[in-house]
Amino acid sequence: NYSAGMKIGEYLFKQGHQKFIYITGRTNTSTSRDREKGFVEFLLQKGIKPVIEEGDYTYEAGYSVAMRILKKGNCPDAIFCANDIVALGVIDAAKILGISIPNELSIVGFDDISMASWPPYSLTTWQQPVKEMIEATINMLLNTVDGGTTKPKSLFFSGELLERKSVKLLRNS
Repeated sequence: NYSAGMKIGEYLFKQGHQKFIYITGRTNTSTSRDREKGFVEFLLQKGIKPVIEEGDYTYEAGYSVAMRILKKGNCPDAIFCANDIVALGVIDAAKILGISIPNELSIVGFDDISMASWPPYSLTTWQQPVKEMIEATINMLLNTVDGGTTKPKSLFFSGELLERKSVKLLRNS
């Protein structure tokens, strides 16, 4: 999550974006905090302080946050959402307000849910290797049941950015 947040920040920065918002998931979850930390740390290294807006991993949160910030004017040019469901809410709010995605606003989600690839959304998102993560978890549980180690274990899984049509490519990456 941390590494993915950094890579998403780098990707959007390389596209020429300068005004960023991160819409969080539930603030008590490590996944949202780690995504935020990586995203913010990368941008701070570039001298950019993104705005953080609290969400809760729901469509409604993405929609309401987007309606509030996009109606104010002086809009961001890129929004990174803690998950795809939040991003879909942001996309729908932007469409209602007549904001063109990706021409006026780029949006990146996280998780690559099936709706992210639907043509009305075509959401650029971070895809996690969910099958591998589940398999590793099951193997760890089975090992514990069979009398293996019960020590906490951290595993690192790489994901990948799936580029679709919700990000304006301002520069070659």
